[in-house]
Amino acid sequence: MAVRYLMVMLWGCSLAAMPFDFRGNVVSEGDIPPISAIGAENEVVSKSPPESSMTVRRSQALYEQALAALRASRRPEALRLLEEAAQDGRDEAARRSTMLLIRERASEGPINLDTYTGSLSPEDRGRALLAAADGYRLCQFRRPDDQRCRESERQVLFEASVGELTAEMLQARLRLAGIFLEEHRFSQARDILLPLFETPPEKKVPWDRAWFYLARSLEGDAAQRDPYRAAQAYAKVLEFDNSAYAAMARSGIKRLRRFYLGEP
Repeated sequence: MAVRYLMVMLWGCSLAAMPFDFRGNVVSEGDIPPISAIGAENEVVSKSPPESSMTVRRSQALYEQALAALRASRRPEALRLLEEAAQDGRDEAARRSTMLLIRERASEGPINLDTYTGSLSPEDRGRALLAAADGYRLCQFRRPDDQRCRESERQVLFEASVGELTAEMLQARLRLAGIFLEEHRFSQARDILLPLFETPPEKKVPWDRAWFYLARSLEGDAAQRDPYRAAQAYAKVLEFDNSAYAAMARSGIKRLRRFYLGEP
């Protein structure tokens, strides 16, 4: 009887010592998979977090440290941290690090983009091209006399503007049209813009910006100016609530009416 009582007591103690299942625990980072600390039934197992989870944590930490370093103007440190985070894997933090690294490197001057995009998916490569374009635009402000930055921006946007119809491709087309407008290359801007208006309706296009650019190309082209169509395009911009281009579109309509259409 004493032996049976002792066995029951030992069995109860072993149950109390068992860990609970941690699969229901809340993890601080939403994209980090929870850690399981349970092995086979009736067996206590001590495990480290899965390697993929540790990688996500590390790349996220490196990315946040890089942002802090950029805000504190510690650029070399930020670039080093971004390099490390970008090499850690394909999680979201690593992808964001890659895009930011491309932008920051491009802001210093032309880069070999293939160095950073060799293993990226086609969609991520499109994002990388836009990140490089952002960097080259910054480069133009920092080095206004260096024409290589402007030419590099044009090249990466052109590459991003062809191929599969993606959000990145549509954005690249609009940005490339904007560059042509800045350079007063109005017919080339129209060549880029007009195919956008045949885009399937399920594709999201910033139409107010597209109509505004088209209006500018029709108004500014002295050789092929079309004031009536330009005014129509400006009027289309006003159909979009809270458009950032609304005030400029109204000014464009007034200008066309006064100087070209003979309307009050």
